Amino acid sequence: MAEGGPSGLMNRPPMPVGDSIATYLESFRRMVGARDVILVDIVGHVVERCGQAEGFDPDVVGILLANGMAAANEMAAGLEQGGLSIFLHEGAQYDLYSATVGPENILAMIFDRGQGNPRIGTVYLHLKRATEDLIRLFQGETAIAHRGDLQEAAPTTQPAARPAYDTQAT
Repeated sequence: MAEGGPSGLMNRPPMPVGDSIATYLESFRRMVGARDVILVDIVGHVVERCGQAEGFDPDVVGILLANGMAAANEMAAGLEQGGLSIFLHEGAQYDLYSATVGPENILAMIFDRGQGNPRIGTVYLHLKRATEDLIRLFQGETAIAHRGDLQEAAPTTQPAARPAYDTQAT
Protein backbone atom coordinates (compact mmCIF):
# COMPACT_ATOMS: atom_id res chain seq x y z
CA MET A 1 0.00 0.00 0.00
CA ALA A 2 1.50 3.37 -0.96
CA GLU A 3 1.29 6.37 1.31
CA GLY A 4 2.14 9.95 0.47
CA GLY A 5 5.07 11.63 2.14
CA PRO A 6 6.89 14.92 1.76
CA SER A 7 9.42 13.41 -0.65
CA GLY A 8 7.00 11.35 -2.71
CA LEU A 9 5.58 7.91 -2.04
CA MET A 10 6.64 5.81 0.92
CA ASN A 11 5.81 2.14 0.64
CA ARG A 12 4.44 -0.03 3.38
CA PRO A 13 5.03 -3.78 3.17
CA PRO A 14 1.90 -5.55 1.96
CA MET A 15 -0.06 -7.53 4.50
CA PRO A 16 0.81 -11.11 3.61
CA VAL A 17 -1.65 -13.61 2.25
CA GLY A 18 -2.49 -15.96 5.08
CA ASP A 19 -1.34 -13.41 7.67
CA SER A 20 2.12 -14.96 8.02
CA ILE A 21 4.31 -12.99 10.39
CA ALA A 22 7.46 -14.47 8.83
CA THR A 23 6.35 -13.35 5.35
CA TYR A 24 5.56 -9.86 6.62
CA LEU A 25 8.92 -9.51 8.39
CA GLU A 26 10.85 -10.61 5.31
CA SER A 27 9.05 -8.09 3.08
CA PHE A 28 9.58 -5.43 5.76
CA ARG A 29 13.31 -6.27 5.99
CA ARG A 30 13.74 -5.97 2.23
CA MET A 31 11.75 -2.74 2.06
CA VAL A 32 13.83 -0.94 4.71
CA GLY A 33 17.14 -2.48 3.62
CA ALA A 34 17.90 -3.97 7.04
CA ARG A 35 20.50 -6.68 7.47
CA ASP A 36 18.30 -8.48 9.97
CA VAL A 37 14.83 -8.12 11.49
CA ILE A 38 14.12 -9.89 14.75
CA LEU A 39 10.86 -10.22 16.64
CA VAL A 40 11.37 -11.23 20.28
CA ASP A 41 9.00 -11.74 23.18
CA ILE A 42 9.29 -9.83 26.45
CA VAL A 43 11.70 -12.33 27.96
CA GLY A 44 13.99 -12.23 24.93
CA HIS A 45 13.13 -15.44 23.09
CA VAL A 46 13.32 -15.03 19.33
CA VAL A 47 9.79 -15.42 17.98
CA GLU A 48 10.68 -14.84 14.32
CA ARG A 49 13.80 -13.71 12.50
CA CYS A 50 14.74 -13.01 8.92
CA GLY A 51 18.03 -11.91 7.46
CA GLN A 52 21.67 -12.78 8.00
CA ALA A 53 22.77 -13.53 11.55
CA GLU A 54 26.49 -13.27 10.85
CA GLY A 55 28.66 -11.41 13.32
CA PHE A 56 26.23 -11.53 16.25
CA ASP A 57 24.06 -14.02 18.10
CA PRO A 58 20.34 -13.19 17.67
CA ASP A 59 19.48 -15.05 20.89
CA VAL A 60 21.87 -12.90 22.94
CA VAL A 61 20.67 -9.72 21.21
CA GLY A 62 17.07 -10.72 21.95
CA ILE A 63 17.67 -11.29 25.65
CA LEU A 64 19.64 -8.07 26.10
CA LEU A 65 17.11 -6.11 24.09
CA ALA A 66 14.23 -7.48 26.19
CA ASN A 67 16.03 -6.48 29.39
CA GLY A 68 16.64 -2.95 28.12
CA MET A 69 13.08 -2.54 26.86
CA ALA A 70 11.69 -3.85 30.15
CA ALA A 71 13.43 -0.98 31.93
CA ALA A 72 12.09 1.52 29.37
CA ASN A 73 8.57 0.10 29.73
CA GLU A 74 8.71 0.40 33.51
CA MET A 75 9.80 4.01 33.18
CA ALA A 76 7.00 4.67 30.68
CA ALA A 77 4.46 3.02 32.97
CA GLY A 78 5.44 5.51 35.66
CA LEU A 79 4.71 8.34 33.26
CA GLU A 80 1.59 7.01 31.53
CA GLN A 81 -0.12 3.86 30.31
CA GLY A 82 0.61 2.32 26.92
CA GLY A 83 2.54 3.98 24.15
CA LEU A 84 5.39 2.96 21.92
CA SER A 85 8.90 2.63 23.34
CA ILE A 86 11.76 2.96 20.86
CA PHE A 87 15.39 2.06 21.46
CA LEU A 88 18.31 3.10 19.26
CA HIS A 89 21.91 1.91 19.30
CA GLU A 90 24.53 3.21 16.88
CA GLY A 91 27.57 0.96 16.98
CA ALA A 92 30.85 0.57 15.15
CA GLN A 93 29.56 -2.29 12.95
CA TYR A 94 25.77 -2.28 13.36
CA ASP A 95 22.94 0.11 14.08
CA LEU A 96 19.98 -1.34 15.95
CA TYR A 97 16.54 0.26 16.02
CA SER A 98 13.79 -1.41 18.03
CA ALA A 99 10.26 -0.76 19.23
CA THR A 100 7.71 -2.45 21.40
CA VAL A 101 4.95 -4.33 19.58
CA GLY A 102 2.10 -4.23 22.06
CA PRO A 103 2.83 -5.34 25.60
CA GLU A 104 4.43 -8.68 24.73
CA ASN A 105 6.85 -8.30 21.80
CA ILE A 106 9.75 -6.23 20.51
CA LEU A 107 10.70 -5.65 16.88
CA ALA A 108 14.36 -4.93 16.09
CA MET A 109 15.93 -3.85 12.81
CA ILE A 110 19.68 -4.24 12.43
CA PHE A 111 21.58 -2.33 9.75
CA ASP A 112 25.20 -2.65 8.64
CA ARG A 113 27.01 0.51 9.68
CA GLY A 114 28.90 0.54 6.36
CA GLN A 115 25.67 1.02 4.39
CA GLY A 116 25.29 4.54 5.76
CA ASN A 117 22.96 5.78 8.44
CA PRO A 118 19.25 5.57 7.85
CA ARG A 119 17.55 8.74 9.02
CA ILE A 120 15.96 8.36 12.43
CA GLY A 121 12.69 9.96 11.25
CA THR A 122 12.34 7.46 8.42
CA VAL A 123 13.22 4.55 10.70
CA TYR A 124 10.68 5.81 13.26
CA LEU A 125 7.93 5.82 10.62
CA HIS A 126 8.86 2.33 9.44
CA LEU A 127 8.94 1.00 13.01
CA LYS A 128 5.63 2.60 13.91
CA ARG A 129 3.90 1.22 10.83
CA ALA A 130 5.40 -2.23 11.27
CA THR A 131 4.33 -2.39 14.92
CA GLU A 132 0.77 -1.43 13.94
CA ASP A 133 0.75 -4.08 11.19
CA LEU A 134 2.15 -6.77 13.51
CA ILE A 135 -0.42 -5.98 16.18
CA ARG A 136 -3.13 -6.44 13.53
CA LEU A 137 -1.54 -9.74 12.50
CA PHE A 138 -1.43 -10.92 16.14
CA GLN A 139 -5.08 -9.90 16.58
CA GLY A 140 -5.94 -11.80 13.39
CA GLU A 141 -4.39 -14.96 14.76
CA THR A 142 -6.33 -14.54 18.00
CA ALA A 143 -9.53 -13.86 16.07
CA ILE A 144 -9.05 -17.04 14.02
CA ALA A 145 -8.60 -19.04 17.22
CA HIS A 146 -11.75 -17.52 18.75
CA ARG A 147 -13.86 -17.34 15.59
CA GLY A 148 -15.43 -20.73 16.12
CA ASP A 149 -13.70 -22.52 13.26
CA LEU A 150 -12.01 -24.68 15.84
CA GLN A 151 -14.28 -27.21 17.51
CA GLU A 152 -14.56 -27.32 21.24
CA ALA A 153 -12.96 -30.33 22.83
CA ALA A 154 -15.46 -33.04 23.66
CA PRO A 155 -16.25 -33.24 27.36
CA THR A 156 -14.34 -35.95 29.11
CA THR A 157 -16.02 -38.38 31.42
CA GLN A 158 -14.58 -38.74 34.87
CA PRO A 159 -13.71 -42.33 35.83
CA ALA A 160 -16.29 -42.43 38.64
CA ALA A 161 -19.04 -41.20 36.30
CA ARG A 162 -18.54 -43.90 33.65
CA PRO A 163 -21.22 -46.54 33.41
CA ALA A 164 -20.07 -49.91 34.58
CA TYR A 165 -19.24 -52.47 31.92
CA ASP A 166 -22.14 -54.85 31.54
CA THR A 167 -20.90 -58.24 30.46
CA GLN A 168 -24.48 -59.40 29.78
CA ALA A 169 -25.08 -56.66 27.20
CA THR A 170 -22.76 -58.15 24.57
